[in-house]
Amino acid sequence: MVVIENTIILNLIGLEEYNPYSICLKTHGKMAQDKTWFKFEGETLNYSALLRSGYAF
Repeated sequence: MVVIENTIILNLIGLEEYNPYSICLKTHGKMAQDKTWFKFEGETLNYSALLRSGYAF
């Protein structure tokens, strides 16, 4: 069921409700097999650290 799957995914990234902006903040917009990601102002994160964070699917 789609609702259950969405809830599981949200829980995996530490969110309680669907919010595209919050999802982007958590995942940096990174998708599986994708090397494009967002770095937000003030962050010192690099690509290697993003992959180790566990939120880059």
